[in-house]
Amino acid sequence: MRTILTLFILSAIVISGYSQQIELKGQVSIHNSKYNTGNIEYVKDAYVSAPFTTPDDTDVEGRFGLEFVGIDAGTEVKLQVEKAGLEVVNEYDLARVIIGRKPLLRVFVIEKGKLAQAQTELYNISKQALYAEKDALIARLKASEAESKAAIAELEKRFGQEIATRFEAEELLQQKVANLERRLPEFAQELAKANLDFASDLYIQAYEHFEKGEIEAAIKVLDEAKLDQSYQEAVNTIAKGNKIESIGKDMQEKGLLQIDQIVESFKLKAKSHNLLFQYRQAVAVYEKVIRILEEVKGKESLELSVVYHEIAATYRGLGQYAEALGYDQKALVIREAVLEANHYGLAYSYYLIGNTYVGLGQYEEALGYDQKVLAILETVLEANHPDLAKSYGSIARTYFHLGQYEEALGYGQKALAIDEVVLEVNHPSLAISYANIALIYHALWQYEEALGYGQKALAIGEAVLEVNHPHLAFYYHSIAASYHALDQHSEALSYHQKGLAVREATLEANHPDLAISYYYIAETYRTLGQYEEALSYDQKALAIREAMLDRNHPYLVVSYHSIAETYRALGQYEEALDYDQKGLAIREAMQEANHPNLATSYHNIATTYHALGQHVEGLGYDQKALAIREATLEANHSDLITSLNRNRSDLITSYSNIVVTYLTLGQYEEALGYGQKALAIGETVLGRSHPDVVFLYHKIAEIYRALGQYGEALDYDQRGLAIREVALEAPHPDLAASYHSIAATYRGLGQYGEALDYDQRGLAIRETALEVLPLDLAASYHSIAETYCTLGQYEEALGYNQRGLAIRETALEVSPTHLAASYHSIAETYCTLGQYEEALGYDQKTLAILEAVLDRNHPNLATSYGNIAVTYHALGQYTEALNHHQKALAIYVAMLDAPPPNLATSYTNIAATYRALGQKDRAEEYEAKAAAIRKN
Repeated sequence: MRTILTLFILSAIVISGYSQQIELKGQVSIHNSKYNTGNIEYVKDAYVSAPFTTPDDTDVEGRFGLEFVGIDAGTEVKLQVEKAGLEVVNEYDLARVIIGRKPLLRVFVIEKGKLAQAQTELYNISKQALYAEKDALIARLKASEAESKAAIAELEKRFGQEIATRFEAEELLQQKVANLERRLPEFAQELAKANLDFASDLYIQAYEHFEKGEIEAAIKVLDEAKLDQSYQEAVNTIAKGNKIESIGKDMQEKGLLQIDQIVESFKLKAKSHNLLFQYRQAVAVYEKVIRILEEVKGKESLELSVVYHEIAATYRGLGQYAEALGYDQKALVIREAVLEANHYGLAYSYYLIGNTYVGLGQYEEALGYDQKVLAILETVLEANHPDLAKSYGSIARTYFHLGQYEEALGYGQKALAIDEVVLEVNHPSLAISYANIALIYHALWQYEEALGYGQKALAIGEAVLEVNHPHLAFYYHSIAASYHALDQHSEALSYHQKGLAVREATLEANHPDLAISYYYIAETYRTLGQYEEALSYDQKALAIREAMLDRNHPYLVVSYHSIAETYRALGQYEEALDYDQKGLAIREAMQEANHPNLATSYHNIATTYHALGQHVEGLGYDQKALAIREATLEANHSDLITSLNRNRSDLITSYSNIVVTYLTLGQYEEALGYGQKALAIGETVLGRSHPDVVFLYHKIAEIYRALGQYGEALDYDQRGLAIREVALEAPHPDLAASYHSIAATYRGLGQYGEALDYDQRGLAIRETALEVLPLDLAASYHSIAETYCTLGQYEEALGYNQRGLAIRETALEVSPTHLAASYHSIAETYCTLGQYEEALGYDQKTLAILEAVLDRNHPNLATSYGNIAVTYHALGQYTEALNHHQKALAIYVAMLDAPPPNLATSYTNIAATYRALGQKDRAEEYEAKAAAIRKN
């Protein structure tokens, strides 16, 4: 069976109504034989065939003639040229041969394997030139300040965008190099196919400069004025040939050959400009090539489609994806009209358009073209072909951008399966495939799997890369992120430090990538509770960013909020608020009013205000965050689901924050409304077993307890516990939280035995679990103390309360209201034991905190005044008791929604104090007020 040397489809053939004979003549020669040896070497006995004609063999001069009968002049056919051991170089020229063409059809063949060898050599030359230009520019960026600024200005001009710092310039330059490097194989293939036997002197001179890596010299040789003049001469020659019948054929052939030479020269010049990152100059040259091809070869030339894609790639280098898309689509129109539906060239056009849509951020459109590519490649390629792996990888990438991680994983694994077959075990590309899979697993919250693939990537990297290769830093930090997500923070810290060591060894002290490593380490130290260390690394990161970045750069916001978080953990809330507000100021200046990042800043500031006990201010920022999240995420919309999965349910978090704030403010109905909103979304989007939903079950139970609706509270508590007992292994700290919540509900129901049983289950977990926070243990002690109080076992209650207080008084991150709750519990216990002096001391500590952190009309403040009043009464200090009772009453009267029983109790307490003071009339006055409320 003969080897088919061209894969293009025959375009539509128009059959004329009468018979005519048209001869197509051509000549087959060895590619670049004259350039290499001084003489053209023709090919004898090559087999030439085409539809609608009898095949022919070439003679000693490589000539052949095909006679077409009954076919109109102007019809396009495809030719096939075959000879053992040889392959066709200019297959595009054979794809659409025009019947009746006057110029001799030249076919160039080469010994099999030599074309690939030439392509490899040209690829290496191009790569060396590209890297030499990159290195020269980076050297300029690292030189004196003046030279660095000049280099940045030059790169701004080349890339068509502003560049803030030399580090940003370096990063952008590396991106451009990576993009161009991906195009080099195609560039080398086309250059290797250029025939120098029939090339112009200018082209040969430029080519020889290029072979030596002298790219600027090649550009200089290809003088556009000379090329334009040569083009005009060629056009004039063709025009003369049309007028002179006898010698016109030779003149036309000469003119067309000259135009081909000019086109190749312009294309070489454009590619050389690209290698020097001179994108705008390359665009100008390509546009000239397009005009020539449209004039000479028509607007449906396959050669024209190639140039359209090349100019599109250049526009992508400039970041002008809309312009790139326009040219890509022009190329596609040609190829869809000319090529078979499953042709590889069509797949390549789809692939390029898909990439352009990715650059535009239009991922749905990109996915459509990605899938068209795959449909063709699965038809024409073997199952393990590397191009199939690339296609699967492209689809995986697009699904990842769309947030459809399961689909991304499926295609990523298909790509990896091929890479594992066709690549060597330690191939760097295989490491990248493993790293991509790890990234997808991380997005799916499947951290064990992410860790496994991250370690595979690292194993290859450590085996084949230099000790301090930048990719190793990426692999180390990626593995650390998986360990962090698995709550194995010590391991995470170890890998983050390895990543930092690589960067400190290879980067300058103020390089932005170092700031990223410092930030990761700060975050890990913070999680480990080592806040001073965290703050030190936070400040290192910030120092670099403030020195090197624009004052409104988003990375500065990250550092400000990270430092704020560390200060919050240290209990230094004023400092935290200062950094939070710095971050917010940047975001408000730079981002749209409803940007999700603004919601994050508002949430952080709200958290700090709550920690300061300024809950009204905190609530205001909570509501700002919620307004953004409600505006940008429609309830139950697919985008909402994606966002919740990716951002750990930000909308639920906003609702939950407001729930906690209203609980703190004693506005329980409002808290319940937001709690139910959060739960409705959580159950729909995340599922009832999700940890955030379980948290909401227990939080709603807490609200119902505050409202005195203990039956409803128990229902929600039991829902949360049932899920955790199935999902978690004992002893898990979250189980302890569920047990204590149920204990509180049973206390409200008066079932103290059940309450004590659940309290002790919770305490047993927190006293033995490895990673229990001290404040959680304190909460367990206070919960058991409360149950012992209700059982009348006050000595036991006092012991547990004091254990809890000892923890809270020494913890940096304790909130003032929790400390006040400890003091209050101990005061209540002492009061019950009749030890009123001790009780009064703790009551006053409680009041001092609440007066500092609560609104002056907060119901909890009224309760504190009432408690002190009762203690003063028991001590016989009735005037002091009356003073505090009246303060409590003033709050209840001021509250529009004050519960009548509280108001009645306040009147009764005041009446009892007046009686103790011997003021019978005033006592009866307040007793009447209390009776009137209770009657109603």
